[in-house]
Amino acid sequence: MKDHGYRLPDEAQTLVEAARARPDFIYRLASGNVAVFVDGPVHDDETIAERDEQACDRLEDAGWYVIRVRYDDDWQELAGANPTVFGAGR
Repeated sequence: MKDHGYRLPDEAQTLVEAARARPDFIYRLASGNVAVFVDGPVHDDETIAERDEQACDRLEDAGWYVIRVRYDDDWQELAGANPTVFGAGR
């Protein structure tokens, strides 16, 4: 991300106690908090996917914007779709 001029996260692996969730990355923006999860292949498992969805729901209920990135997603496409979080890049 940094090599492409995107904004780096403010925190990593921080527990959000109110939502009982630990996003991989957190962005603290004036407009609100953003949680980013990076999911490897293990997250394709139905049980883990359900747990992930529940964590997202709890964060969203607490007012967070949640971005979930799969291992096979295009990072640059994702960043381009969320410029208010990651910046414009170069």
